[in-house]
Amino acid sequence: MQVRKSVNYGLNVALAVAAEPAYEVGPLMHPKLSNDVENLVTEAATGVVQVDGSHGRYFVMTEDAMRVLQYVQEGVEQAERGETSPWNSSEIIEKARLLHEQRSA
Repeated sequence: MQVRKSVNYGLNVALAVAAEPAYEVGPLMHPKLSNDVENLVTEAATGVVQVDGSHGRYFVMTEDAMRVLQYVQEGVEQAERGETSPWNSSEIIEKARLLHEQRSA
């Protein structure tokens, strides 16, 4: 899913529109989430809830979930451009173990 538009509602919640077209919220509009939708998204384990509307399907997510989505999207774009490096999980685990030992000493 590509994020078309995100809007911060002052509730640490963002709205990602999956349906076309994306739209801008005007300066005089102050949309608010209903309490039931806000409670649903904040209680979701992933911080993301799919909501069907009369004009399409929407994903309501917490600000943290939006940030993770953006990081993943950036990573995919970097991989598509060939900006990758070898991944050696054993090496990473060993570095983490050594760092933990140093901090614990």
